[in-house]
Amino acid sequence: MQLATVQREAQRVSAMRTAFGLGALLAPGLLGRIFGISGRQDVASARFMTRLWGVRELALAAATVQGAGQAATLERTVRLNLAVDAADAASSLPALLRREGLDRAALMTVAFGLVGAAGWARLLRALA
Repeated sequence: MQLATVQREAQRVSAMRTAFGLGALLAPGLLGRIFGISGRQDVASARFMTRLWGVRELALAAATVQGAGQAATLERTVRLNLAVDAADAASSLPALLRREGLDRAALMTVAFGLVGAAGWARLLRALA
């Protein structure tokens, strides 16, 4: 895989992170419902944490666009994204396994995290 292809894929993922981040900031209740958080779980603290997650996604997207634009920082950017996505999956797995009432949110986060980490690992191998 060519360097330019890795850079484009990293920037494409950044666009998705930006969309999720903006959604989390501007419509945390809607994003929560998409992830299966509703009813008694849709409280101010959940929306607050969703907005914080949105800020994180936007910051990560910005760092990725900046890092992917330069060959010297691309590998570090890919590693950062891989670590974040893997940590998302790992931190959501206990909620899924314990069936804590957040099954859909936990399953979606584990799935997105694993798919994301696998994608970033593929890009990291391409840079080697």
